[in-house]
Amino acid sequence: MSQIATFRCLQQNDRKGNKMNDLNKEDEVFEYENKDEIEAINAVRRINEEIHEQTEEKNGFCPLEGLEFNSNGFAFCVKFLGERIFCSEDDERICDEKTDEYEPIENFLRRKVIETVEIVGKINVELF
Repeated sequence: MSQIATFRCLQQNDRKGNKMNDLNKEDEVFEYENKDEIEAINAVRRINEEIHEQTEEKNGFCPLEGLEFNSNGFAFCVKFLGERIFCSEDDERICDEKTDEYEPIENFLRRKVIETVEIVGKINVELF
């Protein structure tokens, strides 16, 4: 099944003030299909649901913000605990040279979350 993301382009105002961030029916609407971006959005949602369920059960609230997805329409990034763990511009996923296919984004994100949690778990702050 193909998924298509739809975006509305807001016409930026020239310095004369004709139009500024108004979305009218004349504004350009375009659709594009970016498989990796859609895959990343869905992966972020699923992982965040797991983080929320696990931390809420133990603490009664969710102290972690979870993963954060950001896109400028051309490239996208995913952050965890404020640190960028994936960016489409410098894709660090494992690539199978035989098939020329990258590992699924969700697998990569899960691995990076685990690595980050292991690093954070080693921090030892002493009380005075």
